[in-house]
Amino acid sequence: MAGSPSITAFLKDLRSGISQLKTETRDAAARVRELGENLKIDPSNVQLVKDRFKALNDQLESNQKLADKYRQAMSNIEKQLSQLTGTDEKTKQAQERLNSEYEKYRIQLERTTSTIKSLEAATSKETQVAMTMNAVHERAGELFDWVQEKAETVSRVV
Repeated sequence: MAGSPSITAFLKDLRSGISQLKTETRDAAARVRELGENLKIDPSNVQLVKDRFKALNDQLESNQKLADKYRQAMSNIEKQLSQLTGTDEKTKQAQERLNSEYEKYRIQLERTTSTIKSLEAATSKETQVAMTMNAVHERAGELFDWVQEKAETVSRVV
């Protein structure tokens, strides 16, 4: 039977790893928001679009890591629960704590999975925007070259 101190240490270790990833995920989301605000001010800035696309991918990656960490934590809790035997009060309390933590992680996993789906859609949209902007810039460059060529032709004629 696992005693309460080992359950406390076990849960502390789980929370610590998850806490680090949650901080990384929040930081990535803040970066995406900041770039989004900057794009509202200057929507034609290609570098901002590229930076936002990279930030979205970073946010997606950190959310995927977080989801994996939740799954791993839930699996570890299931293993701990399977090792608890007995009907004494300490065992019941340990089971309750583990079940409560498991439920919290399950809910967070659902939320994180939903966020991942949203980020995948946003990343797809950003890819289309970036490709369109690149095509427009390439075409504008070609048009500029053509105008410059015509201007040179006109200046030779005059």
